[in-house]
Amino acid sequence: MGIKGAIKYTIVIIILCIYQGLIGHYNGIWASQEIGQTNRQHERLEQGDVYSENKKIQINKGDVVKLELPSYKEQEGVSWNWHLAGEEKIKIIDFFPNQGYVKVQGKQEGQATLEIILCNQEGQVLVSLVWNFSISELPKTEEKPSMGEKPQVLQGANGHIKRDHVYKTKRIQNKIIKITQNKSALYIYIKPCKEAKYYQIYRSKRKKTGYKKIGKIKKNIYKDSRVDGEKTYYYKVKAILKESCQSKNVKSIESKPMKKKVLVYLEAPKITASLTSHYLKINGPRLLVGTVAQVFIKERGGAFQKAASHCFARKNQQLAFAISRRQFQGRPACYLKVRLYKKVNNQKIYSKFSNVISL
Repeated sequence: MGIKGAIKYTIVIIILCIYQGLIGHYNGIWASQEIGQTNRQHERLEQGDVYSENKKIQINKGDVVKLELPSYKEQEGVSWNWHLAGEEKIKIIDFFPNQGYVKVQGKQEGQATLEIILCNQEGQVLVSLVWNFSISELPKTEEKPSMGEKPQVLQGANGHIKRDHVYKTKRIQNKIIKITQNKSALYIYIKPCKEAKYYQIYRSKRKKTGYKKIGKIKKNIYKDSRVDGEKTYYYKVKAILKESCQSKNVKSIESKPMKKKVLVYLEAPKITASLTSHYLKINGPRLLVGTVAQVFIKERGGAFQKAASHCFARKNQQLAFAISRRQFQGRPACYLKVRLYKKVNNQKIYSKFSNVISL
């Protein structure tokens, strides 16, 4: 190899070394940039303006939890993000980070985790908050409502955050104990509630729909006299709470429906009677469809005997009919009374006798 060949070989070696050096240098820059971006994405408390907290919260199924977030001035590129592990256990009701809070509610018994972070446009984490929820079923016994702990302010670099308020609702389940019938009226007995200001009564002819308020009472017994025989009614009750209870997160739950079939009851009729030249006219109250009126007559010192009967087939028909006066001719002073009966399930239900009228 001559001098020229050695020079060419040396130049090639130098060029190759320079090229490999440049490639390594740029690869190192690119790698350091990627590592830097990854570190910024996972950065937590390394910066002075980063706020981080990890909490455990015990709540019951159905409880609403208000989580208050630190307040940051609106900046371009700054955004809130959240991740929920266990969507079947809790649900997010309201998410208003710019207004400083988020609300969640327990759905099912179990464990769930909610993470909320605040990032800037460079991917740097400014706030990292983690809540670990433990959701349990409602206790069987009623407990006094808890309004949560007294708020404690924790200071951050750019804002503040309050400790969570856990609002536990006391549920008062209203209940109808029993429904009884006395004569033609129904009596609804309600389970007493010391928090109740008064009770509202609802009635329907169907189990699930059509309920209308029929009255309100302060005592725990309600009389419903506006019912018809052989009809079935459904009743519900709800306690309206005192003002002092409404401010303590207490909720009144409407009772389950209770049904009652009204048995036919025939009141003893109050009647009047008048004599004309040919007839004895008898008048009385309105009757149920299919009611039969029986007329009994007796002489002074004798026993009552059935003299006539009449069936009233129309709805709300008034007791009014006439008997021929021939039945009273040649008799001394007579007395008259009326009794009603109605057939229900092939059985006759009788009323008591009416007032006695002297003819």
